[in-house]
Amino acid sequence: MTISVIIPVFKVEQYLDECIQSVFCQTYRNLEIILVNDGSPDNCPAMCEGYVLQDKRVRVIHKENGGLSDARNAGLLAATGEYVIFLDSDDFWLDNGFLAILIDEIKIQQNVDLILFGRKDYYEATGNYVNGLTVDVEKVNGCKKTDVFQYLVVNQLYSMSAWSKIIRRKFLIGNEIFFEKGLLGEDMDWSLKLWAKLDSVRAVNCQGYAYRHRPQSITSTYGLKNVADFVGILEKWKKIAQDEMQGQELGRLFLGYLAFLYPTLLRNFYLTRKTDRKIEYRMLKELIPLLQHSITTKSDQVALLNRYAGFGVTVFVFGVFGLIKKRGIKGLALLIK
Repeated sequence: MTISVIIPVFKVEQYLDECIQSVFCQTYRNLEIILVNDGSPDNCPAMCEGYVLQDKRVRVIHKENGGLSDARNAGLLAATGEYVIFLDSDDFWLDNGFLAILIDEIKIQQNVDLILFGRKDYYEATGNYVNGLTVDVEKVNGCKKTDVFQYLVVNQLYSMSAWSKIIRRKFLIGNEIFFEKGLLGEDMDWSLKLWAKLDSVRAVNCQGYAYRHRPQSITSTYGLKNVADFVGILEKWKKIAQDEMQGQELGRLFLGYLAFLYPTLLRNFYLTRKTDRKIEYRMLKELIPLLQHSITTKSDQVALLNRYAGFGVTVFVFGVFGLIKKRGIKGLALLIK
């Protein structure tokens, strides 16, 4: 069984080798490793060509810069493996037997659409690893899709990230499940497309993925487009859940998941420029009705505060909480910037 490993590459020359070597050292060897150079202006293109010389399983796609979604789509369209797995080029795999574990799980249920796995958070500034959330495989394996989705959402365990799962390639291609080019928060939209179409899902109790947290300025990476794209995704899937999935259990769960995602916007409120916050405030207020579909403690807390204290207080409380959590007390300076 061939596994296609899709790695978009852009401005990551100091991280790329650690990423690629973590793939090369996998004990499962039947791989095609697709490096998608997304017009990287640094030394990454030459590094990619160097990996071709090191390992005949490596293929390189050179393309003009189109963003992460476009790079992933290019890799997916070029892939030939039975299953595909995405790996971000500043992250890496921790265990040499990681793919072998996934292959063993695939063999248990032939043609399973999707297998979930866990991660460890790697904090570059300190070199520390923190265990991610753990899924109870007995709540997933052999269970109905709707039961699995409810378990993951209610317990706040579902990861929308593309790299947190291995997926049957024909399932993706046959259902035209691609990433929307130019969309920030593309994994959110893409993961909902997955759950709308998939028939079977399994999970392994393995935290083999290292997600790298890089020190950087929050204000330079979060702006009004992030908010607008996030809101657009919530509105899009709210309509789908209420119209196309009306009366279906999956539709109810999708609405619950959207309500779960909504507080993220509140926690990020003060990360935008002060001049953009009036527009941001209006967009977020229009989505308040999502909270009536809450099935998680996180969205319940937002709904309760909004009911008794009003939307303005709710935005302030959760916005300040988000600043402190992300940047510490010093982050409160962003309240006035």
